Amino acid sequence: MFATFSAVSLGYVLKRIIAIPRPEVLTLIEASGYGHPSGHTTRATVFLGMCAVLVWKRTGRKSIKITVAFFAVLLSCLMGFSRIYLGVHTATDTVAAYLTGVFVIACCTKVLQYFDFWAEQDRCTK
Repeated sequence: MFATFSAVSLGYVLKRIIAIPRPEVLTLIEASGYGHPSGHTTRATVFLGMCAVLVWKRTGRKSIKITVAFFAVLLSCLMGFSRIYLGVHTATDTVAAYLTGVFVIACCTKVLQYFDFWAEQDRCTK
C-alpha cells in the first residue's frame, strides 16, 4: 500500500514538473491532464513489482519466484502497451513510467530490508 501511494505521489509531482501534454492523435478513450509519465503504467509496475519482491523474499521455491516475476513483468508491459494502443500515451511516457516504477520498487525494497533487519535483531535479543 505504501509503495502504491508513493508511486501515485511521485507520478503526480513528475507530471506537474515535466508538464508534457498527451498525444494529439485519434484516441480510443478520453483522457485529461498531462501524459508523462503514465500513471496507470507506473501503478501497475509498482503493484506487480512489489508483489513479486514479496513473493521472492518469502518463498523458497525457485519455480514460484520465477513464475511470479515473469507475470509481473509481462502484465506491466501489457499495461504500457495498452496505454499506447489507446492513444493516451506515447512510448516515452510508458518508458518513464517503467523507470519511475522501478525506482519506487527499489526504494520500498530498501525500506523493507531495513525493517526486516530490525525485526531480526529484535528476535535475537529476546
